[in-house]
Amino acid sequence: MDEKERQLIKKTEGEARRVLEDPHKTEKLADNAENKLEGLTEKLVAFTEQIALFISLIRDYCTGEYRQVPWRLVLSATAALIWFVNPFDLVPDFITGVGLIDDALVAGLVVGSFRTELETYRTWRKGLNSPNGGELPAAE
Repeated sequence: MDEKERQLIKKTEGEARRVLEDPHKTEKLADNAENKLEGLTEKLVAFTEQIALFISLIRDYCTGEYRQVPWRLVLSATAALIWFVNPFDLVPDFITGVGLIDDALVAGLVVGSFRTELETYRTWRKGLNSPNGGELPAAE
């Protein structure tokens, strides 16, 4: 640890002491941290849902289950997954807190470029998971 890091830690510890001495400051810090965590959790959930959708789409495309999709989307989703599994991409994944930023950016670009097609696929996929396989019930 270099001198700048030691000074930063010392300064942060001093601030921590001041916060802990005042219950209102402590509560405010806890509230701010919770709010930030909730926002981060929502973003992480969206990212993991995007990756799961790409995995499902590629599998369904390769098995022939779903082919009503542009080849460019299949190619882009596959590239996004390659980017995601590569730990040494633009921002290495082992860098805690920022390692997935570039992965999320790439996934977001694919989603933004093929929003309609992905929503059509998602609707089709949900139909497969419904009790009647996506078919409408028979009229009585």
